[in-house]
Amino acid sequence: MTMHMFDTDHARAYGVNEAILIHHLSFWIIRNRANGENFRKGRTWTYNSVKALADLFPYLTIKQVRGALARLVECGVLLTGNYNVTSRDRTLWYAFNNEECFLDGSHCHLPHKANADDGEGNSQLPAGANGSARKGKSLIRADGKPDGNTDSGRASRLPKDWQLTPEALNRTLEVTATYAENLTEWAGGEWDAGHTEFEAEKFRDYWCGKSGKDATKTDWPATWRNWVRNAGPMRGPGKKGGGAWWLSPESRKAKAHEVGVGDPIPGESDASYQARIQAAIDNGGKPPAPRAHVAPMQATQSSDAIEQRSTPPEGALQSLLAVAKRCSVPKHLTGEVR
Repeated sequence: MTMHMFDTDHARAYGVNEAILIHHLSFWIIRNRANGENFRKGRTWTYNSVKALADLFPYLTIKQVRGALARLVECGVLLTGNYNVTSRDRTLWYAFNNEECFLDGSHCHLPHKANADDGEGNSQLPAGANGSARKGKSLIRADGKPDGNTDSGRASRLPKDWQLTPEALNRTLEVTATYAENLTEWAGGEWDAGHTEFEAEKFRDYWCGKSGKDATKTDWPATWRNWVRNAGPMRGPGKKGGGAWWLSPESRKAKAHEVGVGDPIPGESDASYQARIQAAIDNGGKPPAPRAHVAPMQATQSSDAIEQRSTPPEGALQSLLAVAKRCSVPKHLTGEVR
């Protein structure tokens, strides 16, 4: 049986459902503050979806969780914000308006509707909000188990609902930017947020679909870092051959030597040099064989040659006349009378 706790003073001041959520959020905010994570605008935050919270507390419905959060915001206990990496992600973040009261063990209660807006432009949670956040990321899974981003010290499968945390996504962007600055094969190929999320989906689908002992890992964050290195630089649109070899003179020359093209011809344009490299890549990694040279046909011929072909030799003409004479038509067939 799972034990859930709440502060009775909070229950008297705000309600039992609200006290349960206060206790839960304070646990994760204290944890984040101890680890130096999710610190924004002078406060430490945590984030989760309404659906995940309702799954954590099966005696509360989604409507009850949403209503309790809305009342805590209205009373000035909670602040909400959106610090997600992508604008499409509407998962709400939560922080205590007065951290001293709710994180340090004291019980100072705020008046009803006090300080509902923190003045920093943070979005507030209306009664019917956060419907799209049901698919958002959370620090914990719906079943209360770790989200796969921490090392448990014991081999386990990747959770089927695994997603990159904002911190892991930011670290990946920083690492690939470092690769792009220092490694020739990564030149100009640093990842953006969209490509990182795409690779994260591939990572999840691959490991969740894998079976056997190889499908379990003791350190999933390290497995993700290896995935990033093996995936390589982000490819440019409409290019062939892979990588980002065309983005700088150094990477072009490196690719040219790799496929046997060598250095550019003196005076050769970048476009021509790149076309020769691409031709070698398309030819299986070596320059295509040069085409055979065919001499062009003469467009005109001398009049003497034409005359020689059209006029038969003198001996041939006499032979033709003799044959014609022997084959002359008899006179009786022409109507002549002797």
